[in-house]
Amino acid sequence: MNPLEFGFDFVQVGSTSLVRTGACVLHTITVNRLDAGTCVASVYDGIDGTGTLIATIDLGVTDVVDLLVATLILDVRCTTGIYVALTGSPTTASLTVTFR
Repeated sequence: MNPLEFGFDFVQVGSTSLVRTGACVLHTITVNRLDAGTCVASVYDGIDGTGTLIATIDLGVTDVVDLLVATLILDVRCTTGIYVALTGSPTTASLTVTFR
C-alpha cells in the first residue's frame, strides 16, 4: 500500500470548534495537554452541539496520574460533520482531531 494514500487530515482544537462539515470518518482524538479543572470535551456528528453524541472525554486534571496524554482511536463514520464542544472550567484544552 502506498503510505501517501493512507493519510488523514487533522485539526488542532483549543476551544469549542467545528472541525469539519460533511460526511467523513473521525479517526482519532489525541489529548496533547490537560489543564487543572473540570473541562469536558463532547464530540458530535454534526455542525453544532445538537448533533449525535459520539464521545464524552473528561479532560479535568485531579492528580499526577491524570497528566498522562492519550490518543483515542474512534474510527466512527460521521454523516454531517465533526463538532467538539468544551465545557466546564476552564474551557480550553489541546486536542488533535484526525479524520478523512
